[in-house]
Amino acid sequence: MEDMRDVLVQRLITALATLKEKPFKNIEINVREVLYLTYETGIVNINFKPDERQLIGSLIKDVIKPIDGCIFNIGYSFERNNVASNLVLRSGLQFMLDNFKNFPASQNETLEETFKYFKDTESIETIDDALRCWKNSNIPLTEEDATINENEITKPKDVPNSHTWWY
Repeated sequence: MEDMRDVLVQRLITALATLKEKPFKNIEINVREVLYLTYETGIVNINFKPDERQLIGSLIKDVIKPIDGCIFNIGYSFERNNVASNLVLRSGLQFMLDNFKNFPASQNETLEETFKYFKDTESIETIDDALRCWKNSNIPLTEEDATINENEITKPKDVPNSHTWWY
């Protein structure tokens, strides 16, 4: 179990570092990877070590704008066939907001301060509105929705009930 934990933490740190080093190359792919990995760390409820918290906190502070931009774009150009992926990404973001808020972002700042950026840009509101509209649409699944599996849109047992965008 410790090996899986270390691999997951290292993959998250590597994904954040890649996003920081190459913020405009494959930005959406890199942000999605960061959010998927954050989702996975939330599901297994990883207890981060102090040095990991410091490194992850400073990296997230450095890449908050690309993360925000990607979240906005997902919500603004919402694709119904990508809903299963978007649910995971939204939960990954929520795990980041909830579980990383006390990580040090700099000498005198935690990520909670950094995360206020999301409120200014309304990116979370944009993706939440898109997910809410999708969830409330009551449009039956069709053959065109072949990529959507009912199990993929049902809230996994390890996801908190506060993640209300899931079925």
